[in-house]
Amino acid sequence: MPVALALHLLSVILWVGGMAFAYLIVRPAAAALAPLDRMQLWRGIFARFLPLVGALVLVILASGYWMVLGPWGGLRGAPPYLHLMQAVGWVMVGIYLWLLVVPWPRFRDAVAEADLAAAARHLAAIRRLVAANTALGLLNAVVGAGGRFLVL
Repeated sequence: MPVALALHLLSVILWVGGMAFAYLIVRPAAAALAPLDRMQLWRGIFARFLPLVGALVLVILASGYWMVLGPWGGLRGAPPYLHLMQAVGWVMVGIYLWLLVVPWPRFRDAVAEADLAAAARHLAAIRRLVAANTALGLLNAVVGAGGRFLVL
């Protein structure tokens, strides 16, 4: 259980922390760049971050279910806050997968073609998805840290 918990927490920290860093730090700093440079920067960031997130999601899911199967013997015995964490987590995975297969390829292709208007539209869509997933990730962190004290 300690190994699963460590893997789970570290993976969540990297995913949610990476999104928060991109949204709160990189985005405002990148606004000073010329449009093409800004789009190329984001293309490079996403090209590195999205595959990492895919691996992190696998670790998060495996370690989360590993922990649920251990002490609670499965979801039937798990407390309500873990069901909430699971539901929010799956919504986050869905948002990530949507981002990965719809706006990300469109953004990447628009940048490659130097179509800045299209790239900006797709980047705005990605930004909204990242903001939503960051908020959901922070919510899940609060539920995970204090869930046993919540009345659900």
